[in-house]
Amino acid sequence: WAGKRQPYLFKGGKRMINAINIPQQTVLPNQNVLFAVNRIKTGCPIRHDAGSGLFNITKPGLYKVHFNANVLATVANQDVQLAIEVDGEAIQAAKTHDTITAVGSYRSVSVDIPVRVPCSCCLAISVGNLSTLSATLENANIIIERVG
Repeated sequence: WAGKRQPYLFKGGKRMINAINIPQQTVLPNQNVLFAVNRIKTGCPIRHDAGSGLFNITKPGLYKVHFNANVLATVANQDVQLAIEVDGEAIQAAKTHDTITAVGSYRSVSVDIPVRVPCSCCLAISVGNLSTLSATLENANIIIERVG
């Protein structure tokens, strides 16, 4: 490792962003989960305006995207589908799909997926509601980290 620069290291840490939204939010069908607070951001090529649902990755490389949240059922047998999206397109391998049977019940959902940003390009990452009904979330959390 001597003399070799690690591309994902920045001042002793990884290039990453962690954004959260603690209070309940209602996400309409085909809309994005919003993240109100950029909790940690370390020297990364990821732009995010607090309160929005879009994360723009501006440098090529391999990134790990992790999303988790608590989902609340507002109707009985509510079908909830959330997915990590790249440029507005859902990644089918990064989709959560759960049916919550009892009104007022919570279910924890989580998904991880690697995303490659090609050279001389950039990507927009978001988490979308693919359900036919609105989804009520709380404690939404996303981490995007450059790993290579």
